[in-house]
Amino acid sequence: MRLKINSAIANTYKPELTLPPRNFLEDSNFCYPLITNIYLIFLITAQVLAFRMISFTFLDEPGGIFVFPLTFAIVDIVTEIYGLSRARKMIINGTICQIIFTLLVTIVIHLPTSNKNISIDGYLQILGGTWMVLISNICANVVSELLNSKLLAKLRSKMSGHYFTLRCIISSWVSEIVCTFIIVLMVFFPSLSLSMSLHLFIAMLVFKIGYSMILGIPANIMRIIIISIETAKFKKESVNVF
Repeated sequence: MRLKINSAIANTYKPELTLPPRNFLEDSNFCYPLITNIYLIFLITAQVLAFRMISFTFLDEPGGIFVFPLTFAIVDIVTEIYGLSRARKMIINGTICQIIFTLLVTIVIHLPTSNKNISIDGYLQILGGTWMVLISNICANVVSELLNSKLLAKLRSKMSGHYFTLRCIISSWVSEIVCTFIIVLMVFFPSLSLSMSLHLFIAMLVFKIGYSMILGIPANIMRIIIISIETAKFKKESVNVF
């Protein structure tokens, strides 16, 4: 009888290891804040660089095109790891941050200055049109980013959770077409001819599609690293020693 009691006590004080449930990543928060902050940085940077045109041999591209496709990769990673709900929350938070950024910039650059030797023309040229960019970005970002995350989740279900790189590329392609069309229509078409707008649309789309193919593999590597970190963190916190 005493032996049974001692055995029960020993089992009570034995360290317990809880195995990660299938959806434990949806409640993890170790890497999610950092990923969200990086997403916000890319959004704001792409907005500022929207009117910085870069000339290649046969293409003229807005500077933001080098940054904005990175947001699709981050949305894909967050959707895959943390779920569709948290990806949508990140997209909405990003839009709110863009509105706050644009509001602050607009107020500050129109305040009077005491130093007449410093021209504000540069600020107005780069940041003065941020409201137009913001409105187009809200339409393009919200529609395309939500479409991207939704499509990736659908493809995940269809492909039984496999082929993340392929799913990432396909969802980014479809979303980039929608996003590029909205941006060109709202930002560039009012000031450019139809032929120039069409040329810019094709040039931006070709670049983004190629960029998305390149980003597919690094996004998959980041997905694996983040899952490993979150899993290790969960297992460490699940060991309860009494």
